[in-house]
Amino acid sequence: MFVPSLLILSILGFNVLAYKTIIDVLSEDPRFETLIGHLQRTRLVPRINRLPAGTFFAPVNEAFDALDENVDEATLLYHILPSGKRSVDFQHGEILQSLYVRPGFLPNNEGQRLKFSRIGVLGRTLIVNEAQVVTKDISVNRNTYIHAIDRVLNPPETIGKWTDKIPALLTRGHRSTLNERSQTILQFVANSAFARAAGSSSTIYGFRSEEDLGRILNYTTLGVPLYIADIPEGKTAYDTLTGEPIIIESSQDAITVNNVPVIETDWLASNGVIHILDDGLIPDSLTFDTRKYLYGINATKMVSLIDTYDLGHYLDSHMDRFYSFLVPPNDVLNEDTIPNIIKKDWLRYHILNASWYPEYLEDGMLLPSELRPEELAGQSQRIPVYTKSREREISDMKDDQSIRFGRSRVFNSLAQSRNMIYQISEPLTLPVDILTSLVLDLELSTFVATLYVSGVIDEMRSARGITVFAPTNDAFQQLGLVAKYLVHPLGKNDLQSVLRYHAAEALLYGKEMETAQLVINTLANVSTNITGTGGRIRMGDATVRSTNRIVSNGVVHKLDQVLLPSNVQITHSQLLTAIEAHAMQRLLKQANISELAKGNILLVPTDGAFDRIDFDALLNDKENLQRIAKLHILKAPSYNGYEFPTLSSEDLVIIRDAGYGLWTVQLKGLNTFHARVLGRANLTKGYLMEIDTVLMPVPRGFLGLPLETIREFVRTMSPLVLCLVGFGGWTMYRFYRRRRAGYETIQDTDGLEANQ
Repeated sequence: MFVPSLLILSILGFNVLAYKTIIDVLSEDPRFETLIGHLQRTRLVPRINRLPAGTFFAPVNEAFDALDENVDEATLLYHILPSGKRSVDFQHGEILQSLYVRPGFLPNNEGQRLKFSRIGVLGRTLIVNEAQVVTKDISVNRNTYIHAIDRVLNPPETIGKWTDKIPALLTRGHRSTLNERSQTILQFVANSAFARAAGSSSTIYGFRSEEDLGRILNYTTLGVPLYIADIPEGKTAYDTLTGEPIIIESSQDAITVNNVPVIETDWLASNGVIHILDDGLIPDSLTFDTRKYLYGINATKMVSLIDTYDLGHYLDSHMDRFYSFLVPPNDVLNEDTIPNIIKKDWLRYHILNASWYPEYLEDGMLLPSELRPEELAGQSQRIPVYTKSREREISDMKDDQSIRFGRSRVFNSLAQSRNMIYQISEPLTLPVDILTSLVLDLELSTFVATLYVSGVIDEMRSARGITVFAPTNDAFQQLGLVAKYLVHPLGKNDLQSVLRYHAAEALLYGKEMETAQLVINTLANVSTNITGTGGRIRMGDATVRSTNRIVSNGVVHKLDQVLLPSNVQITHSQLLTAIEAHAMQRLLKQANISELAKGNILLVPTDGAFDRIDFDALLNDKENLQRIAKLHILKAPSYNGYEFPTLSSEDLVIIRDAGYGLWTVQLKGLNTFHARVLGRANLTKGYLMEIDTVLMPVPRGFLGLPLETIREFVRTMSPLVLCLVGFGGWTMYRFYRRRRAGYETIQDTDGLEANQ
């Protein structure tokens, strides 16, 4: 009797253990006291006790501390699976139904999903949604298990609420669709780049058109939830809410949607699931124009201005014209700083009249804009382009930051159909008028001053489509004394002709002249030649040193010489007046040889130099006057290149370069005398040198030789003469002594014997 009784007790004990419920086990563990309280409050205890099997993810007491409100029935049911599973049974990425059912949200009233992940070494740590399992496999019975977790699981929100958490750009109507409870179950394919500025042609979500945005979002939405585990290997077509299919390709390595990689999967929603793509999906049926792209990059101020000033046709679709748009961001575009009267021109200046892709941009290019002002006679105003290097390879052109339009750096570029959009760091500035531009360049200060003095500045300002070749300060300095004449009232007309000769009423840009052979008509009505060879540009005998300063009515290039047109004839007489050489003028007039200076070199002492001599006496001494006057007129140099014959046939003048820009004049035969050259000038016929001393004829003596030459000869020959005289005296003295002593010469004895 003892053995059967023991067997009966064992069977009874086993049955007691077999019928233990989830509530029983939870009640025995103090870690679940808060959970038991919520189950009792929501009256779920009887329902849970009736479960034949299940898996309960039980939050510990501390998990409820972070909650601001009581847990409802739906939340508690979301913690329960309808079947029993041990921890080893869960796979990474597995999606399972819970007991929480939201009628009409998932097909066939399926339960809301839970997502399982494994992390850590060998995947030993089990994650449920965002909660970590802290105690595994608490056995209730053979079909039921409890797993303790460290936080409360919140049921998924609708897809519409999920997209609120992503900086999504949904229309109100579409968000309502994604939030509603209906039999049409949705799946939304989102873009991971929602939060960043649109950086490619397909990541444009900033439309103000709800119709376009709705079409994009419907194209990323399927009519049924599709979890990653349910996607078969290979390519599969799925119809979207637009009726257009998307192609999902699954392999062991990756999953793509229309060749766009899926970077995050299975974001659970109460009415579907979200997968995150590396870029957005754009339906083929959606037409993009520039306006939509500009909205997409949040260039709303630029769009508003373009529409306000009736330029909206540039933003709409075009089949025959393509443009490039230079677009500053909203935060640097202050339209109040742009006068209303020029805003339309300013906007056109930000639109290039062709689609210029980055790989075709070269350093120094001048791209034509849509601004065609009257100042340019209706021709396009140009925008200078600067790149990192002229020799840069095309492959390097991907670096947008190496491109500048004017002073504005490009930080992003978008190819839109056949148009280009360049996002620039700051707005462009319209080219200013020629005077405002030139006064900023200190190298051109003399040119600017002559424009003022001559009054030609008004002509250049009013000219339409002008090219100015502006001589630098060094170029004017090379003119020497001619510059003094040009700024003298006497030379005003010639100055005007010279300045007009440096301008042409035609637009000539640097690149176009580098290989050109041109004959241009200048504002002086005198033509000149432009020659470009090997990248070097010459205008007559001058060289263009710097090109392409864009101004409102044309372009300015720098020139290294001041050119004199053929109709400007500068004479010795005019220059003498300009440099105020009054004494020299009187000298030439009194000597009646003014005409002899033409074609020759005229040395002109200053009035101060004449003050150091008795000038009145000189004027009354006709013979000396003629000689001194002719002494200051030089003919062509001799064969050695620095000795110049004068009209005074007896005298030669030596001109030497003393270095450091100093030249000296010296009379040959008068080595102690030097005159310093103060200035020089090339004249139409002849040459002129201003000197600081009056040249006086060389004093002459024996045989017409210069006295200084005779003195030098005497100084040189005196020691030799003295030596010869001394040697002769010594020889005579010895001869005299021998004669007085009675010495006679003894004949050779051998010779004597021979004679005998």
